[in-house]
Amino acid sequence: MKITLSTFLLLLLTTIAQSQNITIPDTKFKDYLVANTSINTNGDAEISKTEAEAFTGSIGCSWKSITNLSGIEAFINLTSLDCEYNSLTSLDLSANVKLQSLYTVGNNLTALNLSSLVDLKTLECNSNKITSLDLSKNTKLERLRTANNKLTALNVSKNLELYDIGCENNLIEHIDISLNVKLTSLDCRFNKLKSLNLNNGKTLFFNLMKASGNTGLTCIQVDDMNSVRTGTWVYDNSASFSTNCQYNLGVNDVILDKNTVKVYPNPANQVVTINSPNPVDSVKIYSISGALVKTITNPSQVEVSNWSKGLYFFVLQIGNQYITKEILVN
Repeated sequence: MKITLSTFLLLLLTTIAQSQNITIPDTKFKDYLVANTSINTNGDAEISKTEAEAFTGSIGCSWKSITNLSGIEAFINLTSLDCEYNSLTSLDLSANVKLQSLYTVGNNLTALNLSSLVDLKTLECNSNKITSLDLSKNTKLERLRTANNKLTALNVSKNLELYDIGCENNLIEHIDISLNVKLTSLDCRFNKLKSLNLNNGKTLFFNLMKASGNTGLTCIQVDDMNSVRTGTWVYDNSASFSTNCQYNLGVNDVILDKNTVKVYPNPANQVVTINSPNPVDSVKIYSISGALVKTITNPSQVEVSNWSKGLYFFVLQIGNQYITKEILVN
């Protein structure tokens, strides 16, 4: 059987075009993408690799009974994904490195790998079955919602841009936001808390603090007793406040009184001196915006004469304890 040149070229072009189309096994997810004219720019019944890579906007495919989001990996320039209230049991976003917002509320996820999402600013993963969450690579994260999961721990020590955390209805035993100098909103109700350290230098500015439903929490640490808002904060009657809760201290642990650690003068314009009865392992200094300015090991003095005027937070590590001091540079 003879095939004309034009027929051969047509078959070749068709084969090439098909090979460039993305495999999307979930028909409901594919229907959503095909119907989205911002994504399916040529109006056919497929999504090509070129179309996926060119898309820089938001995919909003919530409430569509989707069970598989395979194909999302082709959207390498995607900035926002909303796949709430579907039936997802897994989600691979390792190729979606431009994501800034992620909403996965109301699925059946047991794990969520965020290590590639270094630009992520908003994460809402409420109402799943997630047992652990590694946020160490998400240093730009600003808003975190993890309520109604099965988390036993929540480490936000690397997330210095955070201003809002909601982690209620989990199994978390310890929360320490002493390094999160921008944080002013925390909802950690109905966990298994044994310790809650709010000593981030911003306790006075907390517009929301809810910690009720944690019957094992007897002491909540704050940076200043005068900043406690007993009228608006929500907490159990069994909990009290202190600037020095002695969480899980062993017989050999040092018990520090914040007032014995001196950082002076304040205000300062030349050199800041650090004086402590116990050796200071390191000090991390943050600007009022939360940016890390400098880290110094075994500090005794800090030169500030060339710094911009403003308020800085000195976070001192002494053994396994942290103390935050505010210094005004003028």
